[in-house]
Amino acid sequence: MNKSDSEKNVDGPNNSRVVVVGASSGIGAAIADALLEDGHQVWMCARRTDLLEQIAGGRENASTHRCDVSVESDVVDFAASVFDETSYADVVINCAASPGPIGPSI
Repeated sequence: MNKSDSEKNVDGPNNSRVVVVGASSGIGAAIADALLEDGHQVWMCARRTDLLEQIAGGRENASTHRCDVSVESDVVDFAASVFDETSYADVVINCAASPGPIGPSI
């Protein structure tokens, strides 16, 4: 999908551009599926692309990408892919990674 195609698909009140990180299972998958069903354009990423493809279900408003958020180059590549397809995102939802310490432990 190119930028102009993506932007043409987003014309109604329920058609936001949404990025869902960690969309292959759990709440991320449920959110992505609900947004797709409502007609929003959704860019999904996760490590398990087979599960992302199942959630996308061939819907034209879904874009799937492999991304391990613990690998900086994966995150950079995912962001570049999103912005190759659209000029902006309305919402970013992060459902990836597990909680842990932020920064060094003292």
